[in-house]
Amino acid sequence: MFPYTAFYAYIGESMKKIQFTNLDEAMLELEKLEKATVIKTLGEWSYPQILNHLRFFIECSMKGFPESRSSFIRQSVGPNLFKNMKQIGYMPAGFRNKFLKEGDAPEDSKTELLKLRSAIDEFVNYSGKLAEHPIFGSLSVEDWHLVHSYHIANHLNFINYGKKTGLKKPAAKKSKPSGSTKKTVAKKKTPAAAKKIVKKTVKKSAKKKSAKSAAVKKTKKTSRS
Repeated sequence: MFPYTAFYAYIGESMKKIQFTNLDEAMLELEKLEKATVIKTLGEWSYPQILNHLRFFIECSMKGFPESRSSFIRQSVGPNLFKNMKQIGYMPAGFRNKFLKEGDAPEDSKTELLKLRSAIDEFVNYSGKLAEHPIFGSLSVEDWHLVHSYHIANHLNFINYGKKTGLKKPAAKKSKPSGSTKKTVAKKKTPAAAKKIVKKTVKKSAKKKSAKSAAVKKTKKTSRS
């Protein structure tokens, strides 16, 4: 296995939320980003800065980079790093490079997104000689496509975006009373209904008493005769 695993552990693992294997997938995700109404970024860079950096890096792969690492890095360490990146299928978060164009202040996000998509189109249709990567060294056209795909995915993972739905929260469902609760509810009566029940009970007990006393009198009369 690749001997630089410790290096990747040191710089941090990718969030793996978004991964691309080609630039077509990246363009589709950028379309979603264009339609997003809620955009928040993580880390030190703003949304326009991220887009600016991605566009500049793609342009440099065609026109050349302002600076690169030493030839030792580009010929030995760098190619091994890229080999491991291809094996895992993404660029780990925290992979540092300082190649952000100086003096190129990012514009508004809509303009920067348009420039990025235009740069991708230009790169896809580019037929000239591609520059050396400042760390990975000399790359084939196919590998450059992978580098840009991994690079865009890596930075989009630092942008949270979506749409406001505007949906209201669903109303809380009223819980149905259980069997015991139903009985309790059924037993509860209004004051007027309670009075009627009391009157009926009193009348019934009075009738029973009168009937009992009448029976006792009748018995006494019978015994005398």
